[in-house]
Amino acid sequence: MKSLTILGTRVEIDEERTSELYEGGSSDLDWCQCDGCTNARMERLHSAPAEQTRLLREMGLDPALPYLSRATWQLRPRSRRHTQRICCWFAYGRIVDAESTEVMRFDRYNSMWVDSRRALLDRRIEGMEWNRPTDPGFIYVVTSNRLPRLYGEVCGFRSERAPNPCPECGFMWRETGYLKRRSLIPEWRGVPELLEVLRLRKGRVYVEFCSRCGRMEYRIVDDRPPFRRRNTLHRDALKAARATPPARPVARLR
Repeated sequence: MKSLTILGTRVEIDEERTSELYEGGSSDLDWCQCDGCTNARMERLHSAPAEQTRLLREMGLDPALPYLSRATWQLRPRSRRHTQRICCWFAYGRIVDAESTEVMRFDRYNSMWVDSRRALLDRRIEGMEWNRPTDPGFIYVVTSNRLPRLYGEVCGFRSERAPNPCPECGFMWRETGYLKRRSLIPEWRGVPELLEVLRLRKGRVYVEFCSRCGRMEYRIVDDRPPFRRRNTLHRDALKAARATPPARPVARLR
């Protein structure tokens, strides 16, 4: 049982039982593969406060893979370049002498707390009621974060299967496209030299983001068509699978 203190409240977590909840990756409720969920996956590790990431790891939870993730409308004023995302990690444990911790506010748009009141969270977080029945041993680690909206900064964003797995998480899929002229992604990802390339129109900036962890790769290409060829890796793999005849059972000699 791991113990840590959040704003004066002690939280105890059973790491062994909790790890069993996440065997095989995160829940399907974390990623429906829509643009919003994919954007949250790609930006979660890069935009969440470092203190939040540290606390989640101390609890034995993967900061990149919550059990549940949903968009909220708490961002005021509304921003077309950012979204607000609420995430919830399920864990076995208890909050000592309290029902919940105080809300830890990192800044105006980022916060975190631990709660044991499932009925309250069912009303506040969309999709909580679809989860497994309430377990008396569950506590819920909740975060609310402001995330950049990558899909508004890239032209022709589309999902493609990559020839090689991501070196950080091993995932095979990428979100690919070209940065818009006024894209803020170079500023968000700490690549200021790309801002000059875009401003002076020295070429186009092709980008690839890992669909799971958000690792970004880029290259500067000539600003003339054709800008990229169609990626057929996934289609070819499906064709090859359909063309392969099923293995025939081998008759045993008696």
